[in-house]
Amino acid sequence: MGKIIDRQEALRIAQKALTPSIDDLSIFDGLPSWGTVYRRDNGKDEDYWTVCVPNPGRIGAVHTIVISKKTGRVIHNGNLGE
Repeated sequence: MGKIIDRQEALRIAQKALTPSIDDLSIFDGLPSWGTVYRRDNGKDEDYWTVCVPNPGRIGAVHTIVISKKTGRVIHNGNLGE
């Protein structure tokens, strides 16, 4: 088994996925509870990092980036929720 992606590396991956880069990101261990992320692997909840992108004044869906802890691959980058 290879290196597991830690919290700091997941934040760096999320920063790369954003244009322009945003510094005030929130990161959570596991899959998001506010929506369904469709994925091809059989990973468990604890195999992912969920990063939330702030969007002041927005009501509804949250811009969410989900990153595999095993590969560092971004498996979701977009709105999730309502």
